[in-house]
Amino acid sequence: YTVSEISSEIREMLERRFVDIWVEGEVSNFKASTAGHLYFTLKDERAQLAAVCFRGTARLLRFRPENGKRFRARGRISTYEGRGEYQLIVDVLDPAGLGALHRRAVSARRHPNL
Repeated sequence: YTVSEISSEIREMLERRFVDIWVEGEVSNFKASTAGHLYFTLKDERAQLAAVCFRGTARLLRFRPENGKRFRARGRISTYEGRGEYQLIVDVLDPAGLGALHRRAVSARRHPNL
């Protein structure tokens, strides 16, 4: 295999297996690009998943994702072959409340001796 060949096969495998999935997690590293795409990470206590919401979908959102908030995202897994990384391509994004990781961080700042 070349690097490009293996990356392409991995992308095809992931895209066949994870076509329409829901993922829930806390948003971090949120960035909006000048082109209108939204980039962020969904995470829980043990793992993180890169996510992108492209401009066409992002324009339909009635809210802005925020770091520290929990969201449920529906979409598909694909890869960004140029970096060899997989990501969730978001088609639907629903708020799910304040994330536990964010709540703990705020609590630790307010009560440093706990």
